[in-house]
Amino acid sequence: MSDRDEIGVTVSRHISEMGSHLGGTGELTSLVMEIIVSCKLIASKVALAGIAEVLGSVNHENVQGETVAILDDLSNKVVLGRLLTSGVCSMVVSEENEEPQFPPPGHPGHNSKYIVAVDPLDGSSNVACDVPVGTIFGIYKREDSSKPANISDILRNLEIR
Repeated sequence: MSDRDEIGVTVSRHISEMGSHLGGTGELTSLVMEIIVSCKLIASKVALAGIAEVLGSVNHENVQGETVAILDDLSNKVVLGRLLTSGVCSMVVSEENEEPQFPPPGHPGHNSKYIVAVDPLDGSSNVACDVPVGTIFGIYKREDSSKPANISDILRNLEIR
């Protein structure tokens, strides 16, 4: 039995090793690492929600017509802030936003290969009940990253083939 079998391996190390074996550029690894950091930040906010008094709701509804919890709003800001400034994500489609979100003008992420669809804090209405919550995401590779992303990039990826 190797040391690795006994102590395990981190997600970041596994992704880095697999990417190098497959001849990857590191962009997908960077993107997944940004998602991991986002999830850790969200987990810390959820863990301290009662103490920080962020268990209420804000004064608007999401695209499904649900009242947005403060934690949903905070989680969405964390995910969007990290992904859209990472340089490796050209568009984020979030449950909390009516429209896709793009990197700031002039940012190098506009022509990146990847799009992320995300529910930043699934199950947020259960936080006060101490029920597990999580972040759900999908990563989609664009067919043409020579120009800035647009909504057709994600719709094309979601077609049934």
